[in-house]
Amino acid sequence: MIALAAAVALSVVEQVEVRRVPWPVSVETLPGTMDPASAARCRALAPADVEVTEDGAPARVVAIDQGEAPVLYAVVVDTSGSMSEFLPAIGEALAEFATKLAPREQALFASLDDDFVLLAPPGAGRDELAAAARRLRYGTNTLLRESTHDLLLSLESRPGRKILFLVTDGGDSQAVKQVGWERVADAAAAIPDLSLFVVGLARSSGWQHTLPLREIAAASGGVYHDVGHGDDVRPALARLRERIAGEATVIYEPLPQPAGAPAAGSRVRVRVRAREGVPCRLISARAARAPFPAGAREVARQAVRWEIGGPGAPECAAALGAGRWLGFSAVENCVDSGPLYDPARWRARRRLVARERAAPETGARALGVFVRPAGSQREGAESAAAIAWTLVAGGGIDCLVRPDQGGFGPLVAHGRTLLEARPELARRTVEGDAAWERVAAQMSAVAALPGDARTETLAAWLGDVPSRELLLALQARGAAELLAGRDAGATRLEAGWPRLADAFGAATAVGVVALLVPTLEPDGAALGYWRIVLPRPPFAGPPSDPTPHAPLALSAARWLTALPGLRDALPAGWSVTAAGQADDGSSATLWLAPPEGGPRLALEARFARARAEAPRCALARAEPAMAAAAAAAARVVDAVLARAGRRCGTPD
Repeated sequence: MIALAAAVALSVVEQVEVRRVPWPVSVETLPGTMDPASAARCRALAPADVEVTEDGAPARVVAIDQGEAPVLYAVVVDTSGSMSEFLPAIGEALAEFATKLAPREQALFASLDDDFVLLAPPGAGRDELAAAARRLRYGTNTLLRESTHDLLLSLESRPGRKILFLVTDGGDSQAVKQVGWERVADAAAAIPDLSLFVVGLARSSGWQHTLPLREIAAASGGVYHDVGHGDDVRPALARLRERIAGEATVIYEPLPQPAGAPAAGSRVRVRVRAREGVPCRLISARAARAPFPAGAREVARQAVRWEIGGPGAPECAAALGAGRWLGFSAVENCVDSGPLYDPARWRARRRLVARERAAPETGARALGVFVRPAGSQREGAESAAAIAWTLVAGGGIDCLVRPDQGGFGPLVAHGRTLLEARPELARRTVEGDAAWERVAAQMSAVAALPGDARTETLAAWLGDVPSRELLLALQARGAAELLAGRDAGATRLEAGWPRLADAFGAATAVGVVALLVPTLEPDGAALGYWRIVLPRPPFAGPPSDPTPHAPLALSAARWLTALPGLRDALPAGWSVTAAGQADDGSSATLWLAPPEGGPRLALEARFARARAEAPRCALARAEPAMAAAAAAAARVVDAVLARAGRRCGTPD
């Protein structure tokens, strides 16, 4: 009786402890058996059609699920400088891919160069994804391992099938964390429902660069595609969709572990295949923990560390208004590999000499973040120009120009920073502030993510602004003040311009050259830190967007306001919305528009010679399809210029 009870109890325990292993596979019809009957057989597999072994021992197949499962496509495009010619074609291919997503499919789009940027979060709509794909812009170096590793960690907790689709053309040129390829491989292997598919543009993908990605793709059940051009991404995406559409899940009972066997996580070689006579091929789509190839091991060249508690800046806080200051110091990537420039030649003759540096360098800098009260963030994000203008007009120009504290000598290059500190920065920005926590919880794009992934998402968005764009926007704001009869802010900008031009004149003081101010996008989808960067050098040669050496647009505005009757000739309520100036210093343009926007009125001032203090003449012109009222305003302004003898084309 006791023996019978023990047998019954043992039977119950065995039933309770039975486990099931879902193993995704891709199902294909065998070559040479492409007839309709074979294709139909492969679309309706039964457990008896499939064989599963663990370390060579057969396991019992319970079921085959060939229904459509939810899929998340994580699409990442390498946007480093060498990818510039490919990006338009890649963007169009991804936009088309987004429009064809099925209801069960989601996607996120991201880009990586010397930074990792989330362009469209998981769950974004098709139109948002397509718009993000068409916003691909090339950068400088390639931060491949860190970006791939961080994305894998953020995908780990998401349920369902996950596909990481990576488009790249080469190796990792900027390593700033201790992340080797082994850790990337381990992260991919730890996610049971993830596969890596890589499109490698063959022009510069040497075998020594592509070997790790080839091994990780194969081990995860993915594929590495060698292609020749960006146009080849579209067929690669089509093949991926076909393969995912043909996926199934084999569900089997794992073999019992022998006494003394290691706990879960030990390597068990699983093989899934069709039985003899079944006209199908099953390709495993689950990561395998295979030994990593010895030839692919690399060691990161440097590490980035951060330390909260750097110096404060009460004068910056006073200029920006109410809020709290978070100061910290960081060891950053201060000098990139790639183009280097000689700032001494830039200052003397406005000419740059480019050299090459094989590896990046790090250095310590003091940085600051100014956190406004949470309520002000709900009003929408301020532009970087608005923040910079607040500092300039409020007498805080010292907060905008940050001296180079790296001490790397005369040759430094454009670079980005805070790669390691951003998640911690985002966490400390919101911690201890209930209002900020409520704002973060309400963000539609990140609310569903786990806490760690949410912080990563918040930290991923940085509002990088080229210095030329920023300084032209500052001139536009100063010109608007002058035309409105206000002078203080414009005067401060003119007085501080030599310092701004010196700091932003060439790629000479990399990284953050202004304090960071957290802001929310208008739709509340992301939290970011506006950051001003220096002119981006192209892949070779000097920067293509040199910083204005003098505030010619602001000089033009001051000159125009001194002409009798010109201010009265402008339509009521119109203001300067943008400014521009020629690189050679021959002209500057102010664009004016009504409050509701629309076609603009352009006031173009021409200078007698480069770096002249005041224009010699000006003219008003209309944009194409200019509204009737704006065209009339252009004629009135031209008449005022003609009466003053300052209309271009008339005698001075």
